[in-house]
Amino acid sequence: MKTKAFFALCILISTFATGQNQDEEKNPREKVIQVTTVITENPPSVSFKWNPVPGHFNIEIFRKNKNSSNWGSAIAILPTSAVEYTDKNVEPGIEYEYAIKAKWWMPIETYVTAGIKCKEIESRGKIILLIDSAVVTGLQNELKRYESDLIGDGWEVLRKDISRNASVQYVKSIIRDFYHSDSENVKSVFLFGHIPVPYSGIKAYDGHTIEHDGAWPADMYYGDLNEKLWGDKYVSCTTAARNENWNVPGDGKFDVCILPDNENISLAIGRVDFYNLPAFPQSETELLRNYLNKNHAFRHKIINPKMQALVDDNFGIKNFNGVTEAFAISGWRNFSALLNFQNIKKGDFFSDTKNDSYIWAYGSGGGTFTSCVGIGSTTDFVNQSPRTVFTALYGSRFGDWDSENNFMRSALASNGWILTSCWAGRPHYTFHQMGMGETIGHCVRATQNNLNNSNYYSGQTNRGTHTSLLGDPSLRMHIVQPVNSLKSAVTEIKTVMLTWNQADDSIVGYYIYKLDTSTKKYIRISDSPVAETFFEDIDPVEGNNYYMVRTLKLSHVASGSYYNLSQGIFDTIRFEKQTQPSLEITASQANTMNEAIIYPNPSTGHFNISFGSLPVQQATIKIYNLQGKLVHVATFENTALERVDIGTLPKGIYIVSGIIDNKNMVTRIILQ
Repeated sequence: MKTKAFFALCILISTFATGQNQDEEKNPREKVIQVTTVITENPPSVSFKWNPVPGHFNIEIFRKNKNSSNWGSAIAILPTSAVEYTDKNVEPGIEYEYAIKAKWWMPIETYVTAGIKCKEIESRGKIILLIDSAVVTGLQNELKRYESDLIGDGWEVLRKDISRNASVQYVKSIIRDFYHSDSENVKSVFLFGHIPVPYSGIKAYDGHTIEHDGAWPADMYYGDLNEKLWGDKYVSCTTAARNENWNVPGDGKFDVCILPDNENISLAIGRVDFYNLPAFPQSETELLRNYLNKNHAFRHKIINPKMQALVDDNFGIKNFNGVTEAFAISGWRNFSALLNFQNIKKGDFFSDTKNDSYIWAYGSGGGTFTSCVGIGSTTDFVNQSPRTVFTALYGSRFGDWDSENNFMRSALASNGWILTSCWAGRPHYTFHQMGMGETIGHCVRATQNNLNNSNYYSGQTNRGTHTSLLGDPSLRMHIVQPVNSLKSAVTEIKTVMLTWNQADDSIVGYYIYKLDTSTKKYIRISDSPVAETFFEDIDPVEGNNYYMVRTLKLSHVASGSYYNLSQGIFDTIRFEKQTQPSLEITASQANTMNEAIIYPNPSTGHFNISFGSLPVQQATIKIYNLQGKLVHVATFENTALERVDIGTLPKGIYIVSGIIDNKNMVTRIILQ
């Protein structure tokens, strides 16, 4: 009975026209609340301002906590003339999700995730990394670096290399085993390379009935842990122009095309797959290498796009057999929440991303597998380098992305900055959660699980099994500059000193982590953010010590502020206690050390030593760099105060070792 219900839902899709009609009205941006969010810290409040939305009954404001699935009752019902609202009942540190809705014949809605000084996320859970075994050998260095980038962003990596000739059921079994080993923490799956593609369904999501009916790629299958839903017994459809879309019983392609309301996708899935792209002169391996390189560059803020969005919409508002659609809502609605409405530009996809940079871009138009009217073609992606990172594209046919020279996969393969793409328009995707630091994979999974007109207005083909993400599901929108030149050294007093160059000026500090080799997890060893550009580990372990440093910043974004961590930067040092000269400070020596005061510290070229109220008879001061090399010696007699000049030494941290009237003193000096 359930399968028949799926068929009934799929048949509704056949009423959609092809998407090639003439425009009726080119203003999808009027079908969203054109919102700007303003945050006040004291007293705490979240305010929204928007352009007038005349001709509607009321404007309703809803609010829920981030993890709630129920909007509840409206917290405010405003007249049509209203253009702003302030929520004063907010608490710093709590993330809220808002829905602003204008009632009309077509829903006009915008969703915003907002908060004030929300807590940073140090651990993001576990990500399953499935890599096409055919490309592993040629990408060993890049894959190792990518795994480090995932670890440096708070992920634990569960890696498995997969043959591209494996069955989708085998791939699913690997995912399922990983998931059930720690279901609370396994959050996401990244399919890298030509991992076997699941197909499912019976009807054309783009409305091209007969010629495009049948099974479409359905990576959603890998994120659903309920195997019973995915049957292959009933659908028989062989009218499609491409044999890949044919779907008959027992062929390995699944029947379901609409996710039932009582079913939820458990894992966020993303894919980067450059198989069958002969339009590009590079090999499949080289295209994958390029993707990993630009992924790394974005995470480390080497690629640094402007916080603005581009919309190139060539559809406007359409009426397909009585169903009104505005595909570009997926752009206008999300970008308003993520960037504020004034930071959205209506323009041309390729020319504008050549002349300027954008964190987000949306493009739509009548499509083929390799082109989008008004946007461009696969050839444009071969020859041009768009400077945008997150993209959403919509048009006929190319949402069926497992095809030769596919337009969406070509976007990711281009030499520019593009790292993600999705077929946003049927349904509308929700990306607003990225505004407060969520991953794009989280947002796509929320789209897949969306109950139409209950969570978010989604338009047509809601919960369709074609809903997917091309790109890395772990990517986030706001990048913090990581530290550079991290170095570790064993000191004269048998500790490990970490030093680095300062990152962004407007930061809170740095978190320091060390690998627990028994659990393979990086554990924070700094109790609070470190303000300086150095840290001393007073308890290194015998053997290799693995360290990671992450910058902590209070990111002020369009919809609020949250504490945000950079990518981790790593260093390793071997520590052998028995080989280090002993300069440990005993309890009796500590008294002498307290009496001798060094100032100023940090120093800009000299420091003073005060030996206390009584003069010392003899003092020898030795200064070592962190590599243990003696760089300066000074001796004094019958003195209570002396000056030591170190202006000729390189800037950094030094160990000051002294023998003062036959008693030891050890401390540190920072030369700035």
